[in-house]
Amino acid sequence: MIYYFKIYGLLLSMLVPLLYFIHQRPNLTKTIDLSLMSVVFFTLLSFIIYRLLIKVSKAKKSSLFISITMISSLLKIGGSIGILWTYKVKNPDVNQYFVLPFILIYILFSIFDTVVLQHLSNQKPS
Repeated sequence: MIYYFKIYGLLLSMLVPLLYFIHQRPNLTKTIDLSLMSVVFFTLLSFIIYRLLIKVSKAKKSSLFISITMISSLLKIGGSIGILWTYKVKNPDVNQYFVLPFILIYILFSIFDTVVLQHLSNQKPS
């Protein structure tokens, strides 16, 4: 669990300055709420999946670990599409650049999940 929070702290130390810089741009100043909502969504999803996989990793059934990892990827993609679609519907006046911070958040959280899940899978009993 300590490893998770160390990597999460590293993620935030990179993400916050990048988002601050991005949201200084005139065409992206109004989309900070999308960025905050995205960070909260990906944080909660990552933490829930990590806690679930900790419990599953103690079992010797590796197919369950892989299944949950795949389901989490589908949830991330589906949730991302849902967030972007909802945001665009509720804010029809935003330009096409509103997805740029979201894509950055998505990519960084995907890297974070990969690193953490790789570490967790190495901890699994054979």
